[in-house]
Amino acid sequence: GPPAPHTPGDEPVIAVRLPRGAGLVTALLAAAKSGAAYLPLDPGLPPERTRALLESAGARLVISDRRRLPDAGSTDVLGTLPLLDLSDDAHATPPAAGDGPAAHHDDYPGRLAYLIHTSGSTGRPKPVAVEHRSLANHAQAVRACFGLTETDRVLQFTNPGFDVLGEEVFPTLAAGGAVVVLDDTTVAPDALAEFIRDHRVTVANLPTPYWAQWCTELDRAPRDLPPTLRLLVIGSDTARTHHLAAWRRHSAVPVINAYGLTETTITATTAFYPPDAPLPDCSTLPIGTPLDGVDAHVLGPAMEPCPPGTTGELFIGGQAVARGYPGRPGLTAQRFVPDPFAARPGARLYRTGDLARRTQDGSIEFLGRDDHQVKIRGHRVEPAETEAVLAGEPGVRECAVVPHRSPSGDVRLIAYVVGEADPRRLREAAARTLPDYAVPAAYVTLPALPVTPQGKLDRAALPAPRDVRDGERPYARPEGPDEERLAALWGEVLGVDRVGRTDDFFALGGDSLHMTRILGRLTQTHGTRITAREFMAARTVRDLAARLGGSASGPAAARRCAAPADAVSHGEQRLWFLAQLKESATTAYNVPSALRLRGDLDVAALEQAVRDVVGRHERLRTTFHFRSGRLVAEIADDVPPLALQVIDLGASGDGESAALKHAEEFARRPFDLTCAPLLRAALIGTAPGEHLLVLVTHHIVSDGVSSDLLDRELALAYAHRTGQGPAPATANPHGYREFIRAQRELAASPDVDALVGRVVDRLRGAPTTLALPTDHPRPRSMSYRGDQVTRATPAGLRDAVARLAAQEGTTPYSVVLTALGSVLRDLCGQDELLIGSPTAGRADPAHEDVIGFFVNTVVLRLDFRGTNGFRDALLRTHSQVLDAIEDEYAPFDRLVPHLVTERGLAVPPLVQVALAYQGPRRPEARLAGIEAAPVPLHNGGAKFDLTLEVEEVDGEMVTTAEYSTDLFRRDTVRNLLDSWVAVLAAAVIDYDGA
Repeated sequence: GPPAPHTPGDEPVIAVRLPRGAGLVTALLAAAKSGAAYLPLDPGLPPERTRALLESAGARLVISDRRRLPDAGSTDVLGTLPLLDLSDDAHATPPAAGDGPAAHHDDYPGRLAYLIHTSGSTGRPKPVAVEHRSLANHAQAVRACFGLTETDRVLQFTNPGFDVLGEEVFPTLAAGGAVVVLDDTTVAPDALAEFIRDHRVTVANLPTPYWAQWCTELDRAPRDLPPTLRLLVIGSDTARTHHLAAWRRHSAVPVINAYGLTETTITATTAFYPPDAPLPDCSTLPIGTPLDGVDAHVLGPAMEPCPPGTTGELFIGGQAVARGYPGRPGLTAQRFVPDPFAARPGARLYRTGDLARRTQDGSIEFLGRDDHQVKIRGHRVEPAETEAVLAGEPGVRECAVVPHRSPSGDVRLIAYVVGEADPRRLREAAARTLPDYAVPAAYVTLPALPVTPQGKLDRAALPAPRDVRDGERPYARPEGPDEERLAALWGEVLGVDRVGRTDDFFALGGDSLHMTRILGRLTQTHGTRITAREFMAARTVRDLAARLGGSASGPAAARRCAAPADAVSHGEQRLWFLAQLKESATTAYNVPSALRLRGDLDVAALEQAVRDVVGRHERLRTTFHFRSGRLVAEIADDVPPLALQVIDLGASGDGESAALKHAEEFARRPFDLTCAPLLRAALIGTAPGEHLLVLVTHHIVSDGVSSDLLDRELALAYAHRTGQGPAPATANPHGYREFIRAQRELAASPDVDALVGRVVDRLRGAPTTLALPTDHPRPRSMSYRGDQVTRATPAGLRDAVARLAAQEGTTPYSVVLTALGSVLRDLCGQDELLIGSPTAGRADPAHEDVIGFFVNTVVLRLDFRGTNGFRDALLRTHSQVLDAIEDEYAPFDRLVPHLVTERGLAVPPLVQVALAYQGPRRPEARLAGIEAAPVPLHNGGAKFDLTLEVEEVDGEMVTTAEYSTDLFRRDTVRNLLDSWVAVLAAAVIDYDGA
């Protein structure tokens, strides 16, 4: 029948505020035995938040433990509520036989079992009331679904206060199994694996984002998984098919993808994925079918069932439906609606607000939220709740809080504020009241919030979060025109909205690449020549302006040198020469990128957008020919024939894996450098509304900056072609030809011989070949075939490296380079090493928005002779880095004849190992109205024996090693990366412990 009516006085609520452990589980059972409902509270919540939850739930008592929580009895936390302190021996005495029987109620199934709070759109957390009938059905259904028995040992992973705690405890105890409590959920996946192994855990229930991280780390550093683990359950967020594919590469443990909400008693539907089943033909894992006793419906606007393949809203019915929101009858009636499909009188459905569709086999596919509520680290968050907290602060006239998804997929909140409020104070206020996952990660101050013609917030017009200044740094306004110009330049290069005169360049996120751009801009636009050493000594706008004011000198008079329209750059000539040696050398210089797209894609507009980008950039319309003894470039006036290759694999049965295989083949197909365009594009359909977009250019007309430009301009062109954006601004029509002219001017300058001479003198005497031990004999001719290994460094290492660099007055790049040099020195048995490092080569601001091959390779001499420890080696290496930056425009091809006496096809000249430090990864451009996620794609080549590329992703370092498969096995390269990380970790530990 319908839920029995109850008044708050009938059903006392006992709050359980305990850390993880046996006491927590015991307290939950004790509350149930007493006839009261339990309210689990996370001890890590701010005091104000805890008091608000206690008040909202009408709790009468709090169970806690002063031994484990020093603030257990604090009035800041409890207010005036009584405390049952488990550390008090009076409460530890067992009752006498027959004392304290379980409370008996005739209407027990309809009584309140527990309360859990979720985010509320009004700014207040709302309690959800779940009855015993729902909890009992859930326990029995999950026990059957997971196949739990008395031999199982189930991991208790989730934090107190999260409803999944009940799923870890009650079904396990109902089956007679054991609950194994993990003390710390911040452990890394490899440490969790050790815990599972040591404690013989058989079933683990993990948040989907944590599992995704584990899958990624297994790909980067494969490890044997615990043999006792027989089942892995994931939930709380969208699961991706490619993560399941990664899991299967390392484990035969089946996976259950669970879906549910607090209002549907934890889990409502599950999908079982055994190791031998084919992968789903969609980018996200379906959420399966309902548990026993639960109903699930995908309904249209008129509550009509949607046929398979049609999107509708997901409704949950049956025993899983919670009672509602206590004290909020209007909201309860809005979300809990009559069930038109049930024969039972009074039956209700919960409208989830989630979009879904049924597949042909009856499974349900989750398609996202139908409102602005988001999930952050597995928790449902209502941005309006955060907005309400900020809006109540002095100085805030208006505010909007919106989610932002980073390139790695993490979701964070960004606060946009109108008013005079200090971001630091706002952050403190939010942290006092909200759980950490609901506190904005960044704050942007705006003169006004953008609105649509209808007067609603225009979310698309909000500035990107990269424009955010860290509210923790005090701001000192630049003084005078010199400081103002420098601050504006720094802000433009670093992507920071406001730069103070005392801000440290490297604390703002600057690195050696940014420094190089600024040095070039000062020379080109300010008539100022300053060295890298002078810049490092200054580090702030104030000190740099003072240094420039005293020693600035104008640029040398440029020697105008005409460049014919068919001229090529030094880099283009070098890559063309390599392409003539071997077809595989051409493939090694393919530059692929891929995006997984989801949404209503306009294919014709996308194809035209690609043509628009080609039309805007000369080098994408350029071909290369050898005529009359020289290499010439031919630039087509019109866009060459360019067809977007469209392939539909949706009906193949394995669309996702087939698409990735096709993308790899597409990325590795060689280019004919005599045929335009040197860009190709493919759109691979994997399922209805889902595609993989693959773009491939040749390095001879592109580089890393160009790839970012291509993504950004394609997004702008697509928005314009679909009527969702203006026409892109006019591009520099002859930007690359201007770059070639500048190269020729330098080559004709009397200074170039001195420049080359300085570099040659600095490198002379160092061995030009590294004696790297290899797994295979070096072939007589490089094949340029390769592979790559990616490894994430331990959490916190990037910040520790930055601290070490700041302490020693160097850069993170120099620290990373010194660690790599230390590893290579031990492997090669050489105290002197030459390592290559690519530079952007775009000193002139006119070249920053031009697609083309600008990169130059600088050669760094690492000298470990006579060094005493890492610090000594770091300072010497950093000095070499500064010298290389000052002389970065010395043409690589001019250096080789002076330093390499014997050249062949077996060994790359001068440099066999390269290090590229990319800094923070730039967010990918998004196609208008389309959900997009990057997909790693390799060209199957290797330009050097070994190249390490270090990126900063969400504040941590991720390293990709590209290696020659002629020489090395994968395990060898993995071991080298492990050694490099170990040297870095040891260096920062020595520093932090000093």
